[in-house]
Amino acid sequence: MPGVLNGKVAVVTGATSGIGATTAEHMIDEGASVVLAGRRRHRGEEIATRLGPAAEFVATDVTSEHDMRALITRTAERFGRVDCLVNSAGDGGTPASVLSMDLQRLRYAFDVHVLGACAGVKYAAPIMVEQGSGSIVNVSSVSARLAGWSSTDYSAAKAALVHYTRCAAAELGAHGVRVNSVSPGPVLSGIQAKTAGVDPDRADDDPDALGALFAERLSTWQPFHRVGVPRDVASAIVWLASDASGFVTGHDLVVDGGLSSGRPARQAAADRAAIADHLASLAAVPRSDT
Repeated sequence: MPGVLNGKVAVVTGATSGIGATTAEHMIDEGASVVLAGRRRHRGEEIATRLGPAAEFVATDVTSEHDMRALITRTAERFGRVDCLVNSAGDGGTPASVLSMDLQRLRYAFDVHVLGACAGVKYAAPIMVEQGSGSIVNVSSVSARLAGWSSTDYSAAKAALVHYTRCAAAELGAHGVRVNSVSPGPVLSGIQAKTAGVDPDRADDDPDALGALFAERLSTWQPFHRVGVPRDVASAIVWLASDASGFVTGHDLVVDGGLSSGRPARQAAADRAAIADHLASLAAVPRSDT
């Protein structure tokens, strides 16, 4: 039975781990040929080998315009087309006060999350325009909407990426090219451990290491009880890449288990009960005469 991406050609950056790697796998499951891109050659080639003949890895640093041009050119020359581009390369950012922010790290965050995506669009969109079709999906974050969930440099870059998505969609829609973004909430992958200084390969080999901590902390923030996983986001990306979303463009699809919709009702009820208990305890204390 053909998949929803049968016969399509996709490029996925940041495909050596997490959401990017899972998206590449899901796309292949749905019938696409996928070019995986990332900086860690050993990791990328290992994943491509595991995924089979529909996968190919190209070592790419998204902060290099030369690398991004070469990635898209190689894909087009091999397959004759580019139907989907998923800009999933990411960096966890650097926690810092706005009073002491390292501006070089801020520039790097924008280089990875914004300029990398811009370069991908710059070289893939002309091919899609000539075809008269194509779907570009930029991976942002719920931190683009809500402050306090990630470092400031990461959050600001992701917010810029969402608006860039709208700008690109407004321009490219006339040519049949769709541009959307996906904004995940906290997802159990290796990026959190990497941000904390853990070796990237080790972090990616054991993404479940933080599972219990995530589950405990998210219970007061997220309506869904379970922790988000890369497959949750990959499924949304595949839908946006497919013809099933053919009339959707300029949209930011939030995949966060309801986190950005507000506090879980169970937490609000617990808070009200705590307030009532506190008031009851005050009422039970005799007032002293003054």
